[in-house]
Amino acid sequence: MPRNEGGLTDVSAMPAAICEWLSAQESLDDIIFLTEYPPAKKPTPLLAPMIAVGLEQVTLTDRFVENSQGVPERDEYCRSAKLSVRFSIYAPFSMGGVACHEAFTRVMDCLSFSSDLNVSRARCENVRADRDAEAFTLKAVAEIEADFCPAETSSTQYEAFLPKTFFCFSHINDADIHVTAEDKERWDGQTVTGTYFGTGIGSRTVSLGFRPKYVLIFASGLPPLYSSGGVIGCYCGLGMSPYSSPGVTLSDTGFSVTNENNPDFGGTRISLNDAGVIYCYAAVR
Repeated sequence: MPRNEGGLTDVSAMPAAICEWLSAQESLDDIIFLTEYPPAKKPTPLLAPMIAVGLEQVTLTDRFVENSQGVPERDEYCRSAKLSVRFSIYAPFSMGGVACHEAFTRVMDCLSFSSDLNVSRARCENVRADRDAEAFTLKAVAEIEADFCPAETSSTQYEAFLPKTFFCFSHINDADIHVTAEDKERWDGQTVTGTYFGTGIGSRTVSLGFRPKYVLIFASGLPPLYSSGGVIGCYCGLGMSPYSSPGVTLSDTGFSVTNENNPDFGGTRISLNDAGVIYCYAAVR
């Protein structure tokens, strides 16, 4: 039987679980147990007491548990369940209507004292005669309180969507189960931006504290390319591994830039460190 502290199995499977457990009790071996749904054919005439088990009402409410400071907090993945389990009891005419009450009393004794279910209340209606079934009948209800935690205890895996463990509280609280702390640090600071002032010398180094995957550099307020006296100048650069545009070199701690004439491109002047020019950069880890 499902335990209250560990949660229920599927709510819809509750009647079948109760039937299976009651059928295994030696003290009830003279009673036939079956579920109301799916319906089972009842023998006619009835020779022994028979009880059909079903659900009459299910109420799920928020479940609160105390945190480490003793403050109640709502559990997002479990609910408190109140279930009204219906027992349709049949007894042969030859046994009399009192046999219905006796069967119900024996069942409640087993559920209350031998099972792990928390039975809070039981009630029954009047005994009636059912001519079609040729038996006395009694409708009775047992109210059960328990915790319903489908993410942790359900036997159903919902394969069309996500595995049930994905919704477990312990799974969600495990911050490093899918993404490592290093990954998070890298994502939090994935793009680093900054500026540097040109010094006019041949080259300079910009320290980032890591080797970037990409670096984009451009001069603030100036066009990416310019032409002066027949010379083409370039105020922008792109660095990436393993290739970079002229004048940009990546390193393990950042990048370096140069001012130079590039003979491969007709003497194009690379201007990534002109004096007094503010250069902006965006580096990706």
